[in-house]
Amino acid sequence: MLILFAFVLLILAGAVGMLYAMCAELASRVGAGGTGTAEPTRYVRPLGRSTVFLRDSVPWPAQLADLRAQPDFLLVVLSTSCSSCNTIMEQLGTGGWADRAAGRLGVLMSTPDPQVAADTIGKYGLDAFPHYVDFNGDWVTAALGLSLSPVGLVFRHGLLEESYVFNHVDPLWTTFTEVMEWETHTQQNGARQVDSAAAASSAPSAQVV
Repeated sequence: MLILFAFVLLILAGAVGMLYAMCAELASRVGAGGTGTAEPTRYVRPLGRSTVFLRDSVPWPAQLADLRAQPDFLLVVLSTSCSSCNTIMEQLGTGGWADRAAGRLGVLMSTPDPQVAADTIGKYGLDAFPHYVDFNGDWVTAALGLSLSPVGLVFRHGLLEESYVFNHVDPLWTTFTEVMEWETHTQQNGARQVDSAAAASSAPSAQVV
């Protein structure tokens, strides 16, 4: 009888151990948040719309003058009526981007209600960035022909270099820096080739004696 009782206890102990293991595995999959919802796959994709280009006839808002003075910068177009934009705003506000971007990242907030925009900017701390409240998206539509968000616009020397749709600031910023590095690398190589060609043309020609 004692042997049977001990055998039953052994089975129960094994079952309890398996239960704890299963709970631990479930907790590791759910994560610290406990929501059980996996983070969406991060993406950055070229917008691929030929209509998106900068119209020189449309003046820039004075609120973005310091941003535009940068040799290169990233302008993020958001909207108060865009649900996915709230995620981007939270990332900007909590990710220390105002310091990380060092004045090279600006926010354009398209809105039908300036008060809602002001409340949203205050909520997420977006006033730490160069920003402009674009009533009804009038400026971005006139200047760029753009009517969607969130969109990341890459500028270099005042010209629109690339435009992207995205769902996370981290890969967008990485893409921006890679574009800038590639452009700098291309220009440096071009300058070296020009210098080499100039040096070759100015070198004394061989003389037959």
